[in-house]
Amino acid sequence: AAAELGLFLQTLAMIKLGQRTSVVGLLIFGTACSLLAKVIYYVEGPSMHGGVVKFEKPWFSVLAMFVGMSFCVVLDMPRRG
Repeated sequence: AAAELGLFLQTLAMIKLGQRTSVVGLLIFGTACSLLAKVIYYVEGPSMHGGVVKFEKPWFSVLAMFVGMSFCVVLDMPRRG
């Protein structure tokens, strides 16, 4: 079952999507990502000391992701000419 799933995902990754499909996908998943990020900032959970604490944004992880994505843009620039 795991091998079939892997083959399915590889096949799915090779499919070229049309421009409309890509734009619709970006709008749907971008909106979902934004809404879920907004929701997570209001989540509360138990602390290690027995109280309740609000979620705090992991700023270092955000910075690391920003640097990594920026580096990918730099690497992609020569390909685009």
